[in-house]
Amino acid sequence: MFISATTRELRSYREEIKNALLTLKILPIEERNFPLAYGPLVTMLRDLIGPCDAVIHLAGFYYGAEPPQRRPGEPRRSYTQIEYDVARELKKPLYLFLATENYEPDNVSMQSDEEKELQLTHRRAIEQCGDIYYRFTGREELGSRIRELHFPARSAEAPRRVVNLPYV
Repeated sequence: MFISATTRELRSYREEIKNALLTLKILPIEERNFPLAYGPLVTMLRDLIGPCDAVIHLAGFYYGAEPPQRRPGEPRRSYTQIEYDVARELKKPLYLFLATENYEPDNVSMQSDEEKELQLTHRRAIEQCGDIYYRFTGREELGSRIRELHFPARSAEAPRRVVNLPYV
């Protein structure tokens, strides 16, 4: 299960999801577990998201970090928004969560008016995409909701266990 969320704003929420998934014996894949990679970002994300059974995507109110370069004419997208785009491209089941206005972000940082608008546009796209989405205010509430979800059956290529830990 791939977890997609901005680090600066939603790190502890992502950690809550990770713990909930581990409780369910589901291996979470998230930014802190990414291997060192090279080459195009989208290719790396396809390689990470492709074997996963689904993606959990959190959208708060802060535009996340973005690639330092993009092709001419390519719109600005944060890494988290690109993860969302890749999940859609790969037709992965998406579990969508939007922060409510009274949630507590991990870190409030300054952002430009353009960055605010880019994030609000992403949130509106989720609200209007026709898919089910959930709202969250707190970490515990989010963790409880994750434990209640019905996830798809595991695919043959989905990661089953942490690969760097030996079995005893």
